[in-house]
Amino acid sequence: MAKFKRGILGGFQGKLGTVVGTRWRGINVMRAMPEKVTNPNTIKQRQQRERFKLVSELMKKARPVIEVGFEQTGSPNRTASNAAMSWNIKFGIKGSYPGQEFDFPQIRFAMGSLEGINGMQVTGTHEELTFSWSDNSGTMNATSEDQLIIVLYNEAKKELIYALDLANRNAGTAILAIPESQQASELHVWFAMHNSERNISSNSVYLGKVNE
Repeated sequence: MAKFKRGILGGFQGKLGTVVGTRWRGINVMRAMPEKVTNPNTIKQRQQRERFKLVSELMKKARPVIEVGFEQTGSPNRTASNAAMSWNIKFGIKGSYPGQEFDFPQIRFAMGSLEGINGMQVTGTHEELTFSWSDNSGTMNATSEDQLIIVLYNEAKKELIYALDLANRNAGTAILAIPESQQASELHVWFAMHNSERNISSNSVYLGKVNE
């Protein structure tokens, strides 16, 4: 039985015929009842569940990065996490079920309209990585105060390291110390920029692997 909150034209909660009313993030939502599925375990469905599991585990580890990196793509009806999940499930997985895997160059931890940086290079040792780039402050919406995001992923250990404010855009260089537990490991590397208000980011870019 559905319960009306503000008369027949207001929001309602519960089942009413073939629809269900509820509230999500303070908004009245009405959705259709799911149809009965003859075979709820098709190859396509198992493939989608595998993709979802892979991406959700990675995005949980990167949640602080996602909240900054996908802030611009969020809305009252779509959070930054929702946007990150949607992109990476669609574009960030390759292969066939079973055994799908990350397509690392396509994985994104940030997406937005902020101008990126040019000529990014990474060098270093097992103990630290040095990043260098060309300062393009003043190009489009880039400013000198924009800050560098770095994401490192240890595929073997399924562990993620990140820095949200490693250096300003105009610094042109930055050093990131590697935790001792990760120093002898192969690491995938991404970078992005975000503005000082943390509400606009550039698209993250995959740099490849270090310590191979």
